[in-house]
Amino acid sequence: DPSDGYGHRPGSTLFFAAIALGAAVRLFFCFSTPGTLDVDIWLGHTVALEKQGLISYYQGGSLIFNHPPPVAWLISTLANLSAATGISFAALLRLPFSLFDLASVWMILRLLDGVPHARWVAAAYWLHPLAILYSSYHGNTDTSIAFFLLATTLLIRRNQGLWAGAVLGLCLWFKIPGVLAGPVFWFALPNSRQRLLFVLAGGATA
Repeated sequence: DPSDGYGHRPGSTLFFAAIALGAAVRLFFCFSTPGTLDVDIWLGHTVALEKQGLISYYQGGSLIFNHPPPVAWLISTLANLSAATGISFAALLRLPFSLFDLASVWMILRLLDGVPHARWVAAAYWLHPLAILYSSYHGNTDTSIAFFLLATTLLIRRNQGLWAGAVLGLCLWFKIPGVLAGPVFWFALPNSRQRLLFVLAGGATA
């Protein structure tokens, strides 16, 4: 989009208004709603993890726990922070994933740099009802997949196989299905060296 004589792009005010609106709605959901049953399930997980320990809980407990170990540590830390501060666990559980969503908007802008109306594509994602509900109401880790896959895509486009693999490996710390994109990223890299770095870094990080 061409800028005016003062370095501003047409529609900047509307774009930032859209970002502010999406942020306000997310904060409302985080701090003013209980979320779905998933919030209670996660709270139940934190209690069981505290009593049983991680390995024992994988072997069986009051609920089925099928999440990666690092996210178990993260959610347990949020539960302890809730107890220490008095801030509701429901709010603390959903706030980090709302921030993931904001970072996803930034990466959409980077990926579409130079494309006409890129800001409106990013704003459309930020204001999409499903994006808002998954990140700020639902109370689960699904939003992290979008964040990590966008970050991996950005690094792949820059032919940085090592860092792309590491970021995809980090995705598996939060949610397993991100691994399904691995073959697509592998084929998108330009040469065997970058592909090898991608696989080694992804495997080591995971």
